[in-house]
Order: sequence, then structure tokens, then C-alpha cells
Amino acid sequence: MTEPAAYIRSPHQQCLIGGCQFLPVTMKSVTLLQQAERLMNNQSDKTDVQLTPAAWCHQGQHPFDSLDPEAENWTRTGRNQDGSIREIPWTVCGSHVKQAQELQEKTAAAALPGQRLPSDAEA
Repeated sequence: MTEPAAYIRSPHQQCLIGGCQFLPVTMKSVTLLQQAERLMNNQSDKTDVQLTPAAWCHQGQHPFDSLDPEAENWTRTGRNQDGSIREIPWTVCGSHVKQAQELQEKTAAAALPGQRLPSDAEA
């Protein structure tokens, strides 16, 4: 009897009894191929999903969805190395807006004329 080729799905029963070594490999290959086809079909169904870009919350030091309706974009004042004042963009997620506002109020209340603000040190 001739050995079945590796691509035969259902080999003859006598081949199985005779110890044909192709069956386990063939069945594994067929199973892996079927799994790959299912995964590819699932992925093609999801191609219309649109991801939104992430933004960085400066207050909480974490990424967040840039479409967060409660997020706020602020500007802070800082200093360049030469001492000139510059504006620094500051993005805060909706979860940290209240905390950032409280910190800004405390910083503004503590600042005296001629005193450097904490945001100056970060610049």
C-alpha cells in the first residue's frame, strides 16, 4: 500500500492502523489553517472601526481619549532658559479638570509679585 500524501483529509483506515505519520501533522495543519481563516474573516469585519487619537493629561500624567467632552486645553506661563516668558500648552482630561483648577487657584493665590511660579520651574 502506498502512503497517503500529507494533504489527504481522510486517509484510508488501514493507513491509520499501519501507523501513517502524516495524519497528525495533516490534521494539525488543517486545524491551524481553519483557525487562521476564521481570524482573518473576523479581522476583515472589524476594518471599519475607527480609532480616536490619544491625548496626554498633564495633570494626571496619563493618556486619554482626545474626544473626551470634559477635557480642557489650557495655557500656562513658563520661562525659557534666557528668562523670557513663554506660553506652555496644558491639556487636562475630564477626570482631572477639578484637581487642576484647584491647583491653579492655589498657585495664583500664593504667587507674589516677582516670585517665580511652580510652572516656571517645569519649563
